[in-house]
Amino acid sequence: MRDYFYHFIISFVLAFYSTELSIGVGLTKEFVDDRVYYNKWNWFDILADSIGWVLGTILRLAIIGSWNWI
Repeated sequence: MRDYFYHFIISFVLAFYSTELSIGVGLTKEFVDDRVYYNKWNWFDILADSIGWVLGTILRLAIIGSWNWI
């Protein structure tokens, strides 16, 4: 359960900076997990990442007001 929270928080924070970066990091982490012999792909991790992506992006848009703020 704690792992899902970490996925959410990291995706949320990264999505506040860059949604694309956050999605890339989340999917890469799951891809690597699938290749390690003691771990596997976890759709619930992707779900937690997705919630973080959406909420982080919404917060960025609410505060900054645009997609490109850098």
